[in-house]
Amino acid sequence: MSLDRNNSGLTNFEDRFANRIHNLPYIVTDKETDVRILLDWSSIEIYRSR
Repeated sequence: MSLDRNNSGLTNFEDRFANRIHNLPYIVTDKETDVRILLDWSSIEIYRSR
């Protein structure tokens, strides 16, 4: 899973905010997994089952 904030809008408020792509390790152990995504105007939260 990757998070790329380079095109997320205004990013000049912090030099490190959008300067790289964040990669999260994700090991696939089953063919199916549950993912819950919560969005609001300023954030995103992603949860997956183990």
